Amino acid sequence: MLPLQSNTEPFFRSSNAPCTFEISSQYTEYDNTTFTAKNITSVISVSSNLCADGYFATVIDASHTEFVNITRDLSRPIVITGNATQDGTSIKTLWRTNTVTDSIVHLDMGDLTLTNFDFSYIKQGNSLYPENCLVDSSESRTYTKRLKVTQCVFNGLGSGTAVRSILIGNYLDNLQIKECVFQNAVINGPRSAVYCISNKTQTTYSVELSKFQNIQIHSASATAVLSISIMGDLNIAYVNQCNFTNCTCTGQNSISGAIYLQSGVLGFNHSQVIIMSSLFLDNYGQETGAIYATGLPLVNSFKTNGFSGNKKNGSDQKSCDSVLLWTNYSVNQTLDVARDKVSKLFEPSQSTSNFSVFFRFVINSATDAEGYVNINPSIELCKSKLLINSNCMCDPYSTAYPVDQCLKDKICVVDLINQTNATCPCLSTGDPRAGKGQCPAYCVKGNLTQNCVCDTNITNYTVQQCQQEKLCTFNLSNQTNTTCPCLNTSDPRAGKGQCPAYCVKGKVTPDCVCDTNLTGYTYQQCQTEKKCITDLINQNNLSCPCLSTGDPRAGKGTCPAYCTAKDKPTTDCVCDSGPNASYPYSTCQSNKICTESSNSTVTKDSCTCSRTNYPTGCKCPTDSSQLTGIPQNRCECLKTGDPRANGICPAYCIKGQVNASCECDTNSSSFPLSSCQTEKKCITDLINQNNITCPCLSTGDPRAGQGQCPAYCIIGQVTANCTCNTNTSGYTVDQCQKEKLCIIDLVNQPNTTCQCLPTGDPRAGKGQCPAYCVKDQVNQSCVCDTNIPGYTQAQCQIEYQCKYNLASQTNATCPCLSTGDPRAGYGQCPAYCVAKDQPSQSCVCDSNPGAQYPPSSCQSEKKCNVSSSSTVTKDSCTCSGSNHPTGCRCPSET
Repeated sequence: MLPLQSNTEPFFRSSNAPCTFEISSQYTEYDNTTFTAKNITSVISVSSNLCADGYFATVIDASHTEFVNITRDLSRPIVITGNATQDGTSIKTLWRTNTVTDSIVHLDMGDLTLTNFDFSYIKQGNSLYPENCLVDSSESRTYTKRLKVTQCVFNGLGSGTAVRSILIGNYLDNLQIKECVFQNAVINGPRSAVYCISNKTQTTYSVELSKFQNIQIHSASATAVLSISIMGDLNIAYVNQCNFTNCTCTGQNSISGAIYLQSGVLGFNHSQVIIMSSLFLDNYGQETGAIYATGLPLVNSFKTNGFSGNKKNGSDQKSCDSVLLWTNYSVNQTLDVARDKVSKLFEPSQSTSNFSVFFRFVINSATDAEGYVNINPSIELCKSKLLINSNCMCDPYSTAYPVDQCLKDKICVVDLINQTNATCPCLSTGDPRAGKGQCPAYCVKGNLTQNCVCDTNITNYTVQQCQQEKLCTFNLSNQTNTTCPCLNTSDPRAGKGQCPAYCVKGKVTPDCVCDTNLTGYTYQQCQTEKKCITDLINQNNLSCPCLSTGDPRAGKGTCPAYCTAKDKPTTDCVCDSGPNASYPYSTCQSNKICTESSNSTVTKDSCTCSRTNYPTGCKCPTDSSQLTGIPQNRCECLKTGDPRANGICPAYCIKGQVNASCECDTNSSSFPLSSCQTEKKCITDLINQNNITCPCLSTGDPRAGQGQCPAYCIIGQVTANCTCNTNTSGYTVDQCQKEKLCIIDLVNQPNTTCQCLPTGDPRAGKGQCPAYCVKDQVNQSCVCDTNIPGYTQAQCQIEYQCKYNLASQTNATCPCLSTGDPRAGYGQCPAYCVAKDQPSQSCVCDSNPGAQYPPSSCQSEKKCNVSSSSTVTKDSCTCSGSNHPTGCRCPSET
C-alpha cells in the first residue's frame, strides 16, 4: 500500500542539466544566448540535440496567454513553472488562451510537470476559450504520457456560465495532482470535472492535498466531480488529504457527487484503491454523495476520512456517504463477516449520518453479500491540537481551529509512523518513528549513541541524567572530574589536569594510573611495573628483575651484590653500571668471564659469554672473533664479519646466487648492501617491485596483470596484451601463441585455425570467411552480422528468408508480392487472377506485363464488391460509387 504522502520527485532523472529558459512577453522570440523566450512553444521546439535532457520553462509574467501542445519522448521531460511576483510577493501566474482550441495545455506524448499556475477560461460573447477543458491529454493508448500538476488553481466561470470540463487525463501512464484547487464551476459536458481513464499496466493516479469546491455537474452521463477509471493491472488510485465541499452531480444518470472510481477485472488481485484522510462536506449525487467505487480490487483503504452533510437523491439517505461494489469477488462470506470487513476499511473514519455506506460483494454475477455499514454516527469534534485524538473529526465550520490545520495535526496522531519529520516534528517521547530514519532513536541508559535524544518519559532515567550521560560520553573532554569521574581507559582528559596520565610501558611514573584496556600492556603488567618503582625493595626478582645499578635489594638475597673489585665481595657479584661506582663498569665487565654452565641463568650482563659458557643473561663479547660457538639466541648474528655465518647464522648473500634465507653483508665491497637488498627483494618481495628493478617472469610472477607486468593469457580469454605462461598445465606456449594470432593478426589466419566471427571479422568476403549481408542487398552466400546499427540480425535473417525461402514464410513476415509470389493461392497470399474474377473474386492482379491476364486488363475489369467501410489489398479492385473500400484503385488509374 502507498504511504500517506506519495513521492513528489520528478518522474524523470536527467544525467545532465536540461535547457532552462525564462518566459515573458517582454522578450522577443527564442534567444539561445540569454535563454529567454516570448512563449513556451518556441522553447520546447528547440532542437533535441541542444536540449537532449529536457526543458525547464519559468513564466515570470503575472498573466500568460498561449496554447501549448506537448509532443516529446520521455528522455526530454518538460517542466513549466509560474514564478510571478506582485508588490514583492510571489503569486500564481494566470494562464489562459484566446484561440479556438480544446484546451490550454494538451499533452500528446511525453513527461510534463506544471507548477504554480492559475488556469482560467476566457468568455467573449458566446465563445469560450478553450472550448473543452483547461488541461488534457491525447486519447492515444500507445504513446507514453506522464503528467504532474502541483500548486495550481483550476477555475470555472461560476454559476453564471457552464463549461464542459476542467482536466481530462486520457490513458496516462502516471498522473500526480498535488496541492491544487478545483473550484467554482458548472459542468455541462459529457465527462466529469476531472476525468481520468487508463487501461495500461502499472499506472498510478494520485490526488493529494487538494480541494474540490463549489462544482456542479448537470450533464446526464457524468459520474462525479472526480472520476478515475483504472482498467489495467497493477494500477493504483490514490486520494489523500483532500477536501470535497459542495460537489453536486444532478444528471439523470449521474452517480456520485464527489468521487467515482472504477477498477477493471484485470487488476482485481494486484491493483489498489486508497482514499484516506480526506473530508467530504455537503456533496450530492444520485446514488451517493461522496464516494462511489465499483469493480474494487482486493487491496483497498478508506481510513481516517470525515463525512458530513452528504446527500443522495430521494428520501432514503442510507448510503449517502459511500457505495462500494466488489463485482469480481471470489470468496463466499456471511453478511456479518462482509460488514465487519467493510467497517475496518473505514476505521477510524467518522460520519454525521447513520448507515451511510452501502456495500455489495458479487461472485460469478450473483450477489453474495450486501448491506449497510454505520461508520460512526456519534462524532466528537476536534477542539485543538492539544486535545486532538484519533476519534475526533475536524470541524469544517470552525474558525477557532481551521479544518486545514486540524487535518495536518490529526495525521500526526492517527498515522504518525508514516509521516516525515517536516510534516510532523519528532516527539520527545513515544514517537513510533524513533530510530527508523525520520526521527533519532531515544537514548538507552548505558548504551547511548551520539545522535540519540533523551526520552522525557522513562522511569528511573530522567532527562537530566540522560543529558549528563551524553556529555560524559560524547563531550567528555570538556567535563570536570566531579561531573564525570575519570575513566580507567580512553579518557581524553588523562594527563591534562582533570585526570592523571595513563602509564606507558617502560615509562611508568609514581603518579600515572594503569589503563584497563591497552593492547599489549595489561592492567596486571602495569600494576607490577608500577610496584617496581614505588615499592621495589619488597618485590622479588621474578616480578621486578634486578637493576644494573641502585637496586636496594643488591646483596640482600634477592639480587647479587655489586662488585667492588674483581670477584669481590663474592665471585657471583655483578658489575655496577652506575657512573659513580667504585669499581668502574667497563673494567668490571672486561675482567668477568662467565663460569656458569650454558643451561643456567645469571644476572643480565654480569659476565661475558664464551664458546664454552653462555648462560642466559650473559653479555656478548665486543670482539666478534670470540662469537664462535655462541648460539644466536644468546648473541644475535652480526650484519658483517660474523664467524658463525653459514652455520649458526645465515650465510652472507653472494651476487647472482641470492636466496630468501641469506643475509646481506653490510661491509662487502664486491656486493654492496644496496645491490644485495635490491636483488633480494626480487625474491622475497617481488610483488611490490617495478619491472625495471625486477624484470617480469615468464611464469609465476605475482605482478602479472597488476600493472607492472602483463597478465598471463587464459585459454579462451586471450587478449592482445597478455603474455603466454611457460608453465600452465594443459595450455602450452604454442597453443597460447596461436590463439593470440587470432586476435592480433586475424586477417592473415585461415578459418581452420581461427573460426569466422559473427561480426567484425576482417576476412569476411575475402575467401576465408563469407561476406556479411548488406541491407537490401542480401545474397545466398552472405551471413548476418550480429552488430550492425539499424540492421539487426533478426531483420537480416527475415530479409534472407523472404528472398531465398519465401514459400515457407507468412505474409506477416514477408508481405505478398505483386507478381511471382510462390505463396499465391496457397493461403498466405491471394491467387493471381487468370481471367476476370478467376480463379476467385478475391484474386489479385498480377503486375507482370507478360502475365496470362495482363495487369491493365485485370485492373480495368475488377470492380470492388466489398463495402466502403472495409479494407482490401492495395489496387486489387477498382473503386465504384457504391463500393470504394480502403486500398481500391481509382477508375482514373485504369
